[in-house]
Amino acid sequence: MGCGAQRGYKKRVRGTEVDVMILPKIKFEIVVSSEEWEQKTIAAIQKAAFTGEVGDGKIFSYEIRSAMKIRTRECGYDALN
Repeated sequence: MGCGAQRGYKKRVRGTEVDVMILPKIKFEIVVSSEEWEQKTIAAIQKAAFTGEVGDGKIFSYEIRSAMKIRTRECGYDALN
């Protein structure tokens, strides 16, 4: 839930119109194994999410330095399987 640049919407509650300022949001966290897959993933998200309206979202991309699967203590690439 959030309220970025969008202005929310109006809703009737018990006969009274109220402003709803918190809008549902979706967050994806995706880890890929190469720069090639990073670009393909970004392109696919852009294609699927684009409406041209405020609220299309943002994509952040950054390098993962390490990963660990807590249950098995596997590290690095093995932790992602």
